[in-house]
Amino acid sequence: MKKLILIFLLFTKAFQLLAQTPRVNCAKATTQLEMNICEEQKYLKVDKELNGLYQKIMGVLKEKQMNEVKTQLIISQKKWIELRDSNAKTYEIIYKGGSSMAMNAMASKTLLTTQRIQDLKGLFQQLSL
Repeated sequence: MKKLILIFLLFTKAFQLLAQTPRVNCAKATTQLEMNICEEQKYLKVDKELNGLYQKIMGVLKEKQMNEVKTQLIISQKKWIELRDSNAKTYEIIYKGGSSMAMNAMASKTLLTTQRIQDLKGLFQQLSL
């Protein structure tokens, strides 16, 4: 029984180590792997910002009981996600088999997410009037 517990703990620790993203100094990224990691980090940062802003807007809409606007925003956000992912797929096809495929697809998602943040900031300003 102790052997099973020990083996389980070893496997658990091994999976934790494998799941960690390597730390990269993005200012000095030179390999494709490093550039891929850095682009993913950029995307995750703007995606987190977008999600926070979206939740803030949904809270305002709920508070102001603007249910029709809330419903429409949910619909448009779902369609925007489809557009973002479809656009990234285009880059995956263009760079299929290349080492920069992931970086280029992620860069397209980063760009569109940054643009969506600006759109939602405008909406938030309108709601705050």
